[in-house]
Amino acid sequence: MRGASVSRPIKEVVEEVKTLVGNGFKEIVLTGICLGAWGKDMSPSWAASYASLGLVDVLKAINGIGGDFRIRLSSIEPIYVTGELLRFIAENSRMCRHLHIPLQSGDDDVLKRMKRPYTSEGYKAIVDDCRKKIEGIAITTDIMVGFPGESEENFKNTVRFVKDVLPARTHIFTFSKRAGTAAFEMKPEIDIDTMKRRYCELNVAALGSSCLYRSDFLDKKLDILVESKRDRLSGMLAGYSGNYIRTLFEGADSLMKNIVPVKIYDVNLIRTLGVYEDDSKRS
Repeated sequence: MRGASVSRPIKEVVEEVKTLVGNGFKEIVLTGICLGAWGKDMSPSWAASYASLGLVDVLKAINGIGGDFRIRLSSIEPIYVTGELLRFIAENSRMCRHLHIPLQSGDDDVLKRMKRPYTSEGYKAIVDDCRKKIEGIAITTDIMVGFPGESEENFKNTVRFVKDVLPARTHIFTFSKRAGTAAFEMKPEIDIDTMKRRYCELNVAALGSSCLYRSDFLDKKLDILVESKRDRLSGMLAGYSGNYIRTLFEGADSLMKNIVPVKIYDVNLIRTLGVYEDDSKRS
């Protein structure tokens, strides 16, 4: 059984980030069981110096640290995607233009059975607000297929919703029974073959959505944080942009672990290709 969430003090977070940056790390990712709820459990005496205690306070503290690095948020629930958070991301160049906002289902009946505190319409409104306030932002998400009682129409609604919202990337997973959860006893269960078929069908929509998003960056330059190992299949350098586009390109090993400019020249359902542009050689 998971216990109550505990917020890590800002001072500890800042000290760890300073250590990581001092050791050469170029991207700091904030993670947590319920990241957006940071600070809700803090005592009033500790929080006395804060006008409004929340995740943005942590981001402000990290943003004040010297060094060459960027900041990314991991998964954040829809109810915690606030106007304050979006403004901070939009106004600070260190912040990655990327939010992973779990959806779970694009059907309101399924969301209600899951006891999610939002509707598909509410979720889309949040995504629209993100895109309005932060140009080029990547919205990635999680979707479950095969939740107990999910009808074919429920599932079709989710597929339609993905095609409407167009996430930059979608992590799809199938329902798995877990003892001790409310869903463990829910009926009717969805058979394995149906779940596999739904997974494949939704994945087609998700790949198309991703391709459309990435196509907006053709002939544009992105700052790529190069991974420490080459892509296994192509042998090319690989890395992620601030807006979470994994890009392959040719280059020397010396570029690894650095953030470098890469111009995108090809996008398909599976991958994004670019060319390294060494700005230091430009006159």
